[in-house]
Amino acid sequence: MRSRVFLVALILLSLSAMPAVAQESLNGSWVIVESWGEDDQSGQWRVENAQPSLFIFLEGHYSIAYVRGDSPRPLMDEDATRADLDCEQAASMWFPYVSNSGTYEINGATIVIHPTVALYPNFMEGGSETYAFEFDGDLLRLTRSEQGFTWNARLRRTR
Repeated sequence: MRSRVFLVALILLSLSAMPAVAQESLNGSWVIVESWGEDDQSGQWRVENAQPSLFIFLEGHYSIAYVRGDSPRPLMDEDATRADLDCEQAASMWFPYVSNSGTYEINGATIVIHPTVALYPNFMEGGSETYAFEFDGDLLRLTRSEQGFTWNARLRRTR
C-alpha cells in the first residue's frame, strides 16, 4: 500500500512539473500581442492593436511572419498588375510585412536567428539577428537592439 501511495505521489508530482518545463521552452508557435520601441526616425512608438503574426520555433529551426504597425495593409486591386503599382503603393503593401525562416541558436538568454529564406534577399547572405528573450508564463518577450533602434514584442503562445 505504501508503495502505491508513493507511486501515485510521484506521478502527480511529475505531471505538475510538466507545464512549467513546457512554458520555459521556445518550441511552439507564438503571436504578437503588442510591440513597442524607439528609433531615430519615429522616436518612441507602441503598437497595441497587433496585426497578424506567426513565430514558430522548433528544434533549431524558426519561421517568422508578421505585419508591422497597428492597421492592416492596403488591399491590392485584383485587376492591377505589377506595372500598375507605383513605388508608394508597393511600399505601403510590402514594407510593413516581415518574413524569414531558417535556423537559430540559443546562447543564455539570447536567441540568434540565421535566415535561409527571407522576403528581403540581402538578409539571406550571411545575415543574422540577435534577440534577448524572457518568459512570463505563456508570454514571451523578445527585444532586439542595435544602434538607433530598439524593438520589443510580447508574444502569446498559441501551441
